Amino acid sequence: MHRFVNRTKYLHLAGAVLGFSLTASAAAQTGGATPLERQTEDAFRQVLQQPQELAGWSAYAHLLIEGGNYEGAIAALERLLL
Repeated sequence: MHRFVNRTKYLHLAGAVLGFSLTASAAAQTGGATPLERQTEDAFRQVLQQPQELAGWSAYAHLLIEGGNYEGAIAALERLLL
């Protein structure tokens, strides 16, 4: 019986440590933006500040394509046609 209690305590401790490490890992992954995401956000801000600059729209569309946001890139490229 004594071994069972010790084993149960170790299992609970191991579960708590595993849960904490998984939570910390997930928080670390969502906490910071990648360089591509930051570049895309900066390009978006530039497009909002200077919507008449077609080169900005083109650069923004290319960054969206690199990031896999094809629908957003299509919308940005459509803006070039207007």
